Amino acid sequence: MVLLDTVSLLLLDSGSDLLGLKARQLITRAYQRDELSISAVSFLQIGLWEKEKRIRYSGDLKQWRLELLGAGILEHPADGKIFMSALGSGAISERLFRDIIFATALKIGAKLVTVDEFALRRKKINSVNAKK
Repeated sequence: MVLLDTVSLLLLDSGSDLLGLKARQLITRAYQRDELSISAVSFLQIGLWEKEKRIRYSGDLKQWRLELLGAGILEHPADGKIFMSALGSGAISERLFRDIIFATALKIGAKLVTVDEFALRRKKINSVNAKK
């Protein structure tokens, strides 16, 4: 199983060259095996970034989510175990989103494709640099 963090999802969807070859190959293989996934919290994070004008998303976020799911990308909702793992994050913040995504990766045993340096350094999280 491969889990995309929010930035990796946006890089993949936009066809950005910032998504590295190694990450792109891992994503392609996972997709072909029906093992490419995202955390449901990524959509909330994207909506927040759009509201804060940190990103511009011109489409309908709800429709885009349905299109991704229809294309075969799996969505993992945050459940009680995931929320409890992220409990120390405090108020709604980037850290909370990050910790929910990390907890999701750990719960489902996924390799996390991420640009987050913290995740890439943590041995507990099986991660791949999205830019490589």
